[in-house]
Amino acid sequence: MAWRIGVDIGGTFTDVAVVDDASGRIGAAKTLTTPRDFTTGVLEALGSAMRTYTIAPGEVAARLGERGFAVWHGNYYALEVMKRLGLEDGAVRVGFVHYNTIEEVDRILDELARLE
Repeated sequence: MAWRIGVDIGGTFTDVAVVDDASGRIGAAKTLTTPRDFTTGVLEALGSAMRTYTIAPGEVAARLGERGFAVWHGNYYALEVMKRLGLEDGAVRVGFVHYNTIEEVDRILDELARLE
């Protein structure tokens, strides 16, 4: 199974579309744009879109780990918040800081698009 992921970061909303190459099914999600850290909005929308296809956070984290990314998944001790967000299975967390380059951010977004 291969997925294509499209991201549109706007001034108000961040939109993510996920396309299953095999079936042609499309999932989409919209979150508020997070100007201080665009990755937060992208990852929230991506998580929501991927839940449409029931891809478990643990599976996403394991696949990214196989590709050399140090990410983690879980509820981060925020059980009630995760429940309210509909994230009972947790979420995938990617840490970006001020010294990450645009190329590094692009690399993880490319790998997320290649998840199969």
